[in-house]
Parts: sequence; C-alpha cells; structure tokens
Amino acid sequence: MITPMKPFLIVSVTIVLFLTGCSKVIDIKIEEEDLKIVLSGLICPDSTVIVHISRSSQVSGDYPEDTGKLEPDSMIVDPVSLYENDRFIGELQYRIKSYYELPGFKPSPGKTYRLEASSGELKPVSATVVVPEMADLTSFDTLWIPNMVTNPTIRVSMQLSDPPDQENYYALNVLRIQRYYDGQTNRFTDSIVAYGYPAKLNGKADGELELDFLDVNRDVYLDGKLFFSDQFFDGKIFHMSFDILKNSIGRMADTVLFRVNVQQVDKSYYDYAVSYQKYFSARNNPFTEPVQVYSNVTDGYGLFSAYNCARKEFVVDWTGTQE
Repeated sequence: MITPMKPFLIVSVTIVLFLTGCSKVIDIKIEEEDLKIVLSGLICPDSTVIVHISRSSQVSGDYPEDTGKLEPDSMIVDPVSLYENDRFIGELQYRIKSYYELPGFKPSPGKTYRLEASSGELKPVSATVVVPEMADLTSFDTLWIPNMVTNPTIRVSMQLSDPPDQENYYALNVLRIQRYYDGQTNRFTDSIVAYGYPAKLNGKADGELELDFLDVNRDVYLDGKLFFSDQFFDGKIFHMSFDILKNSIGRMADTVLFRVNVQQVDKSYYDYAVSYQKYFSARNNPFTEPVQVYSNVTDGYGLFSAYNCARKEFVVDWTGTQE
C-alpha cells in the first residue's frame, strides 16, 4: 500500500542582507491542511434543492501519480442526505459537473434543513440552515419622473414591514428583461435576455431621517444583489426607494420588463456576502489584515444558506407610457 504524500506549500521568502547589499531566496516547505469537502448550496421555497460538491485544492505542491488523485468532478460523494427538522427527507442524486439534486422536493419557510455529505477519501461534512419567511412588502409603487428629459427616470418605492425583536437580513435584486442588443449590427434582435440592474437603495424608517446607506457594511454586493440588515429599522415599516435611469447602463430597449426581488436571507448568506466583499477589497492591499471568507460547513468549506423572495414586476415604455 502506498501512503499519499501530505500536501504542502512552497513559500519563497526573500532575506535581504542589508550589510552586503545582496539578497537570497530560500524555499520553505510548509505542511498544508488536509483536503476537505467543499459544499455550496442556496435553497429557497421556489425551487428544488440543488448543491455543488467538490473538494478543496492545493495552492501549490505536487502529488505522485500513484496516489490516485481525483479531479473535483470525479470525486465520489455518497451519500448526500437531506434532513428537515431532523427528519430524513432523501438522498440527493448526482446530475452533472459536481451538482447534486433532490427532484420533486422544495423546502418550506420556517423549517430547519441539514445537509450531510460523505466521501470515502475525505472527512464527512454537514451544514444547517433555516429557511426565512417571505419578506413582507406592504406596498409597491412606481412613479414616472417626466422632467428628466436627457435621462428618463422611473422611481420605485416600496414599504417593508420588518418583524420586531429579531435580527433580519435582506437582499435586493433587480432584473431588466428586454430584447438583446447586437452591438455589431447596431440593432435589437428578437432574443429576450435578462440583465442585472445596479440599484442604489435609499430608505427611511417611520419617524427616522432618510438614510443613504443601510448598515455599517454599506454597499454589500454579491451575485447581483444588494445586501442589508434591519439594524436601523428593527420592527418598523421601512420605506425604500431607488431610481431606474434609461441611459444609466448598457443599451436599454424602449419597452422593458423589470423584475424586483426583495429577498429575506438567512444570517449565513449575509455574513458570507459581507466577508467576501471585505476579502475582495483587501486582496490587493499588502497592509490590510487577512480576511477569512465566512463558511458554515462543519469539517469542510463552503456555504449552505437559504432565502425567501417577494417579487414584483412592471413594464416600462420609455416612449412615454407605462403599463
């Protein structure tokens, strides 16, 4: 039996010899932590449970050919089990490219889900999440601002009723769905495409001053979503608004369907978004403390999280009429 070589990193350390004006590079071998299962999944009541499972990879270092190293796609993960409130629901089936799915089952708001994955070569992992209730939008309205001649504008206003005495987390996602614009022919085609629309959200709670930011982790963007917490409006009616400008980004068709998604997300998804933004901001700054991206997978890496979505749609005709 051949024992696999323990993975390691080769770190080049430059030692400067100030007295002689010379420098010397020394390679130091540092043992790296064992490989682990990486589990990623985002569940909601609108769709079946789908997760991606692979394994962590080495930053550097080599494996001998006879260790039987597997690519992430071919890693054997069996079983992948889902539990609802500690009751076994079923085993996820392998689909393609490391994705696993439980067909015909959709999670329910307010219930706890635990995912367990095992592999003969790696340590088993697990992750737990509670699916949030749907965000409570008490009103939704759009207003045409006709005096913006050079850049026609639609103002979207919403009211969000936040449950009191508990930490709640939200994400705003806006899609514009329109005919595809072909830059080479300078014309719109018959194909329909969806683009993310960057929204700068303003808001105020009842009796409070208007805010141009929503929490200390301002402007937290991930996956085309703007994340925010209820720390400034816990238990209150929160008045939100943002503007859609026709000429703000890309080439917008005269008639566009806008889909506004207000998601209530679990804390793990919010913490991951915050940590990822801090990591991304610090990665090119040598004077910044290292940032660890948030993970809620026990004995592994990754994120198993959940959200629930309140959705509104409206059509804008930029020639002057609105449906």
